[in-house]
Amino acid sequence: MSEAEALAALSDFLAPRIEQAKRREVSGLSMDDIRREARKQAGL
Repeated sequence: MSEAEALAALSDFLAPRIEQAKRREVSGLSMDDIRREARKQAGL
């Protein structure tokens, strides 16, 4: 994975979370849950 691809993947991962934070929505998920969900979404 190139640096540009990694940055794009990070941006895609963070974008929905940033929007949730802007709307002051709080997630009840643990870091492990978030990691698991992100890996599932990425197909890993």
